[in-house]
Parts: sequence; structure tokens; C-alpha cells
Amino acid sequence: MLPNLLVIGAGKSGTTSLHYYLDQHPDIFMSFPKEPNFFQRDTWQEKMDWYEGLFPKPAQVRGEASTSYSAYPARKDVPRRVHETIPDVRMIYVVRDPIDRIEAHYAQHLTNRKESRPIDEAVRTILREGDDPVNPYVCMSRYATQVEQYLPFFPLDRILVIDNAEMKSDRPAVLREAFGFLGVDETFDSPRFDEILNTKRDQVRFSAAGAKLRDSRVARFVHNRVPRKVRGPITKPLTRMLSEPVQRPKLSPEVRAELEEELAPEVERLRELTGKRFASWSV
Repeated sequence: MLPNLLVIGAGKSGTTSLHYYLDQHPDIFMSFPKEPNFFQRDTWQEKMDWYEGLFPKPAQVRGEASTSYSAYPARKDVPRRVHETIPDVRMIYVVRDPIDRIEAHYAQHLTNRKESRPIDEAVRTILREGDDPVNPYVCMSRYATQVEQYLPFFPLDRILVIDNAEMKSDRPAVLREAFGFLGVDETFDSPRFDEILNTKRDQVRFSAAGAKLRDSRVARFVHNRVPRKVRGPITKPLTRMLSEPVQRPKLSPEVRAELEEELAPEVERLRELTGKRFASWSV
């Protein structure tokens, strides 16, 4: 069975929390793992049986959340592949202040030891090189560009854009909007909607031993199959023992100003496409 919902991004904008909230609804089944990244794979057609196996329940809505689906041009051809496979799909795109998202993205790469340059140097390299696929920080904050990649294949009303700031400030209203968009009971509520996943305080850099354990098959199985309330009392003490907190670096005012100028047209186009104000954003 194939999905009929994709949460397409954006990275570091709350997709993990949204995946969790949607999965609480009795008419929605969300995949494990959360991010199969199926449509970004060059071998995607060969793995169709595996992908269908991620959705064993005949729920009214079956979904997954892969932020690589809104990473053009680092990831190309995703919209065509999606349309070819699930042409009736609905998509949710969670976005946040694009500058804050870049800082969070950089911090994640720092945490995962994928980045060693100071943040200003990393971002200035991107600004100099443009949409370099190996430097995704800026391209993943080009929200209008990401939406526009889908429009040759899907009508705009198939894509719901959610502001992460509103999901924090008025989560019930945002979830009602999402449930209505998906055609399920909008009045459904859960105490788990009060939880927030992947917060700043969750960002840690693992030691060599901790990273090895984190990336092990056992850890992936526990993360994907054991409920948070069960695994938390075990994994949190281990995480504290095998890691250290990471402070999120901040861009200098000069580089932030460069980014604001670079991304302002993107934000304006997104406002025109969605009719939403994104009033709390810095751009």
C-alpha cells in the first residue's frame, strides 16, 4: 500500500513533531522510519516493495515525512517521481523563519560532525557559490522555489504550507487546519499534542562511543519501534553519559543581512502563493 500524504519539509522546521502529532489521529498512519527519503533515491523504482511495506495499515491517511523532498537543487526530480507514483497525494510543507532555519541546520551538521567551518564561513561560501548541491543550507530555505518545483505536477491546493511559529503558538488551530486538509476529523485532540520534539536542549554532540551506539541497528530499532514514553527513561541517561550539549551558533549581523537580502524575494513569493503573512519572520 502506498502513502497518500507526504510531509515534504522543510528540514529543521518541526517535521518530526508534526509527524508525531499526525500519527496520534485514529484515521492517520505515519511511517516508521519517519524519513524513508524514498523519492530522492536513484534506485527508487527498484525499492517499491520496500516502500509499500512501510504502510501496512489501510488507514484513511497514510503518510511519511522526508525533508529531502524540498531540497532542490541538492535533490532533483522528486516532484516528477512523486507524481508518477502517487498522483493523488496531498503534501504538507512546514516552514520557519528562513534565517533561523539556516542556523538550526548548521547546528545539526555541527552536532553530527558533518561541518567544521565557522557558521559565517560556511554560509558565505554558499552565497558565493549559489545553489551548490553540497551546501544545502541556503537552498533549503528557498521555500517558494521548493513549492514551485511541484506546481508543474500538482495544483497548489494539494500543498498545505504551515508556519512553525504558528504550530508553536496555536497548535490546536494548526492541527485542525491540517486535519481538515486531509479530510479527517478536525476535532480530534490528544494530550500528546502538548509535546515538542527535537528542541534546542535535545541537541548534543556524541562521543565516538556514543555515535557508534546511536547509529547501531539496535538503536534504530528502539527509536523506530519503542514508544517515546517507554524508551525515554532508558535513552536519556545514556545520552547524557555519552554526549555533550551543543550551543547553537549565531550568524554575524553582516552575514545575516546578506541572507535577508538574498531570501527576501523568496519570502515574498511564498506569501503570494499561500496568502499567509508569516508575520513573525525576520525577512
